[in-house]
Amino acid sequence: MYIDKVFLFVPNQNYRFSSKSLKILSIENNNVDNNVDNRLNYFYNPLNVSFKALVVQNAALSKSMFFDKFKSSNISLIQFLKKTSLSPEATFKLLCKSTSDKDVFNKVVRELSLNPRKGNAIKNLLITKLGGDKKGDSLFRIWFHDEKHGYRKAYQDYYENEIWNKSKNLLQIIKHSPLVAPWALKSKAEELNIEPTLGEIPKEFGDINSFRKFVKNLEIWNKELREKLEVETEKIRANSIGNTMEYSSQINELMLSSTKPFEENISSNKFRITPIVKSFSAKLIFLVDLFNKNKIDIDKSYILKFPPYSFISKSYDESVKFLENQALRPDMPYLDSLIDFYLKENKSPNAPDIKFFDYNTQAVLYKKTIGEEPVISEKYADNLHLFVKNSKVSDIAKLGIELSDVHPGNFLIDEKGNYILIDSGHVKFANTFRPPVVGMHIIYGNLCGRELCK
Repeated sequence: MYIDKVFLFVPNQNYRFSSKSLKILSIENNNVDNNVDNRLNYFYNPLNVSFKALVVQNAALSKSMFFDKFKSSNISLIQFLKKTSLSPEATFKLLCKSTSDKDVFNKVVRELSLNPRKGNAIKNLLITKLGGDKKGDSLFRIWFHDEKHGYRKAYQDYYENEIWNKSKNLLQIIKHSPLVAPWALKSKAEELNIEPTLGEIPKEFGDINSFRKFVKNLEIWNKELREKLEVETEKIRANSIGNTMEYSSQINELMLSSTKPFEENISSNKFRITPIVKSFSAKLIFLVDLFNKNKIDIDKSYILKFPPYSFISKSYDESVKFLENQALRPDMPYLDSLIDFYLKENKSPNAPDIKFFDYNTQAVLYKKTIGEEPVISEKYADNLHLFVKNSKVSDIAKLGIELSDVHPGNFLIDEKGNYILIDSGHVKFANTFRPPVVGMHIIYGNLCGRELCK
């Protein structure tokens, strides 16, 4: 990685560098007063990453009257930057020292990451304070990504100590970031000695054991249906012209025409199960209605989703590896659940009413949303930058969720006029001040094939 121009803070000293070797040729002592924040040397030759680290290190370890004033004050970093007139160089030094000082970095990271909706505004402010345009952006990135003194390092320490280690349940973790890797989620549940679940099971479904038994029965139902239709589905594949979506849709129609609602007892309650089979999807979908006095209770209608297959392993390790790998596939219930709980816990008006997710069965349960499909212009599907500006869905983008599968079937307009996201597959999470944490998070590479912009 290279940049066009960078500067090096050298308090109390004057450095002279060779543009080729970047080795220090001579050091001449030079007494400097409190205006050291404005002293800098510019280098116009391309400089490598290791030298960027040297730049940050010098800024983080040198004296700064502005940092001393900030550290002794009771105001936030953003307030201090707004109230104090600093040069870009002084701002850069203040940031480097703020994320490397052991007494301050927790406070600073907490402030910058506290409200995910303000992330972009804070980033733009910092870039402006760092000089704006290319210079400000370059300096922001140098500070942000530095491995020893930058924001990412400070955030990782803060996240591990203040979020991960102090959370008493899994939802507290997901509220902060939906990037949690499946193995990390499972390990955290074991550490807390709790079930690897999110949310609570509606009382109509009984306890966790009755819910898991219910999902297992539906897995058996799906397997038997597929075996019954195996000959017909093979004929469809054989007669296809290689268009996966085309023959998958035909198989889906075949399976739907071969199914009808059936009843299932769960705990002490009776439910009507209506299959909504999607053979080409990464999940099976069922409408689950509670019977109350032999009538459907419209207030107790749920949507259940889980993977369309079961896996019988020869060993525990093989089973765990399979489960983890499948959880990371695009459009899987695991990812959907983390995104949906993240939206719900952050009180997004676009969040679905997600109730429960069980890691062991990879099943997720939602309260059914009553509403109509919106009319979404094709121009939005082809231009996500335009779509996220739509006030009906803008909160999703503000929270860092990037949609890439935009069409009417993924939203419902509820009775209050809110656009409810009912299928959150094919998304990414990108929030500036809540970056992925090594060992705990994973970046989901699951954008679908839509054109992101034109």
